Amino acid sequence: MKQMWFCKPWIGVVSLVCLSAIGLGIIVLSNESLWRWRFRMQPPILAGATSLKVFQPSTEVERIIQFDIDPGAADRVQQFYQTELIKNGWRYRCTEDKPLDTRFALSDVYERSTTQNPKGETLEIKIGKHLAGKRVIWVHEKLIPPYKACTTR
Repeated sequence: MKQMWFCKPWIGVVSLVCLSAIGLGIIVLSNESLWRWRFRMQPPILAGATSLKVFQPSTEVERIIQFDIDPGAADRVQQFYQTELIKNGWRYRCTEDKPLDTRFALSDVYERSTTQNPKGETLEIKIGKHLAGKRVIWVHEKLIPPYKACTTR
């Protein structure tokens, strides 16, 4: 009786090598910073946002989503994120009334822990000052725990 092709010993060795290469590739790619950001769910964006931009500063552990809103919508931004972020596992931490960055009027800080990052993550909703008929909003996401104290409103 003729031996089937899948019973040959070299097939098992080749299969094992291929599976090992795939596993190693996944491990290497999952440790690359841009790979991590591509597959993370982005925070929600407020309806009516314009000039949407997403960029990653020079560090590997943060991403910023920037958009513009009409000047009177600052309270609506805070209410929207307080409602929506809680649904996604974020916990409100505090509000900075006087952020260090003078472009912003205030900054709401949220935090959460995940199984991938048990030390915690930070999300800051930075509401810009009223300039030229618009307000700039930054959704600043960081893969590090909250690092600063702020005043609670």
